[in-house]
Amino acid sequence: MKKNNSKSDFSEKNKKIYDRLEQWERKIGVTKEEIADIMGISSKSFYNSRSIGRGIRLESLLRISERFPTLDMNWLLTGKEESRRLDIVSDQAEGYSQEDKMNSIDSKVQKILDLLQNE
Repeated sequence: MKKNNSKSDFSEKNKKIYDRLEQWERKIGVTKEEIADIMGISSKSFYNSRSIGRGIRLESLLRISERFPTLDMNWLLTGKEESRRLDIVSDQAEGYSQEDKMNSIDSKVQKILDLLQNE
């Protein structure tokens, strides 16, 4: 049976994603402004979205993933560490076009978002 998540539960989950993104920013030494630029949004939008727990658009997640391939997207979205399986998949994808790789990433991120919505 699917849980019925309230809007505030969803906002809290989104805020946790922003918290993990901030941890990553500190770890690699980039600013929130740089992350906002990579996401394709203004710094003001980034700060506002974070403060109210607005979800990050899939396109923005894909941009982050593309710019920071070592960032564990499963960890970013769920807080759960993922094995190095994504590195193996990435290594196996050497012969694929950039579009194929982006479609694969898009599919994986969508599955994670679906899991988050069904929690």
